[in-house]
Amino acid sequence: MPRTVISRKGIRYGLFFLGMFMIVAGVVLSIGALQYEFKQGSSGDYTGQPVYEYGMLTQQQQRVVDGALDGKTYVFDSSESLPGASSPGFRPKNVKVHVRGADRTFTYRIVFPATSPKGLGTISLIGGGLLAMFEAVRRQHFSTSWPWQTG
Repeated sequence: MPRTVISRKGIRYGLFFLGMFMIVAGVVLSIGALQYEFKQGSSGDYTGQPVYEYGMLTQQQQRVVDGALDGKTYVFDSSESLPGASSPGFRPKNVKVHVRGADRTFTYRIVFPATSPKGLGTISLIGGGLLAMFEAVRRQHFSTSWPWQTG
């Protein structure tokens, strides 16, 4: 039975393209790993934004607002449970809710959970891709650069 031999050039190209694929996959998966953080904010500048009425919020949004008033910080996978989170961004945004006769300011932002399983998987995928690409380039240009390699 004939034996198939993969050339060194094929291994280098394979490692390089595997690394590129891993990095692209990690970037795409990082979008799915993003989470929304919601907590009570400081009362500061708040102009041009609507003030949401507590009674007009859904029950889930009311529970989140009540918890945030008690000092809790909530983290969600989607922005459905957050009042006024129609256009989330990476910068913290303020939301003002009229609760119990006073206007309260809350802050929500998008965070990357680096210690969650999704975050760790994404970081590992991108790191592995960078390592594979580095190894492909090293094999191309510095094939005998490690002390244990001869000839």
